[in-house]
Amino acid sequence: MVTLFRTPFVIRLFKLLLFFLCFFVIDRFCHRQTGGFALTKIHSDRPFNPEWEVAPPTPAEEAEIERALSQPYRFFSYGGQSYVFLSEDGKTVLKFFKHHHMRPIPLFREDKLPSFFTSCTLAYRYFKERTALLALHLNKTTHLNKTVTLIDKLNIAHQIDLDRVDFALQRRAELPYRRFLRLKKEKNLEAAEKSLHSLLELIALRCQKGIYDRDPNIRRNCGFLGDNAIELDLGSYTYDPLVATPAATREILVAQTRKLKHWIQKSYPELLPYFEMQLSAMLEKNTETF
Repeated sequence: MVTLFRTPFVIRLFKLLLFFLCFFVIDRFCHRQTGGFALTKIHSDRPFNPEWEVAPPTPAEEAEIERALSQPYRFFSYGGQSYVFLSEDGKTVLKFFKHHHMRPIPLFREDKLPSFFTSCTLAYRYFKERTALLALHLNKTTHLNKTVTLIDKLNIAHQIDLDRVDFALQRRAELPYRRFLRLKKEKNLEAAEKSLHSLLELIALRCQKGIYDRDPNIRRNCGFLGDNAIELDLGSYTYDPLVATPAATREILVAQTRKLKHWIQKSYPELLPYFEMQLSAMLEKNTETF
């Protein structure tokens, strides 16, 4: 038995397993240190696609975009589809999309980017005000002539030519549960009710536009900009006119607020009567324009 475990084959197998274990540990360590961010992951060689073009910003929006991009952005967080950088003044976020994550692998993974970019385009064209989008850039260009400084988790600064990368610029929002807990601590039930109404209104309005959200996670994918609830996630939208029908809208309102209701029952029960009243009212009047 002892001799068996000392054979060349077993020794080589052990060394191979040890190598992969070390590789995995080092990879996880590096990922923790950098958030997985690398310049190569936000660049691509994809050709121009006219379906991903959006209308240019208004003069007022252009001025706001110019102010937002005239400052450095520091690594803030990451998700399954993007790396998020926060502006120096804390008012806007720049999202750079993970091309390496969405790139197809033959026989193993489909090309996720077309549906993702289509979703982003839907958000900008039809739901821009409720996604806090300032700019969406999904094709390479030559007219921006703008370089932005990104500071990664290792505090290394990178100069990014925005004409050459895909990105979304959004106003920064306050996450829902954090906002409700803050208002609870401040004993401001009236403001909490107003915020809750806006959150329910957001879902109903999205339905009225025929937009279906495949990842309706209120905790993670919604936020508040001032008193208005907005959606932060851009990559889970599909267009379906049936979503705007009364039956579908009612079903979506109930399904997408179920976890919110449970959270309110546990963490902010004083808000529950208002939640139930407002949801009932919206279920009865879901065909009205909010």
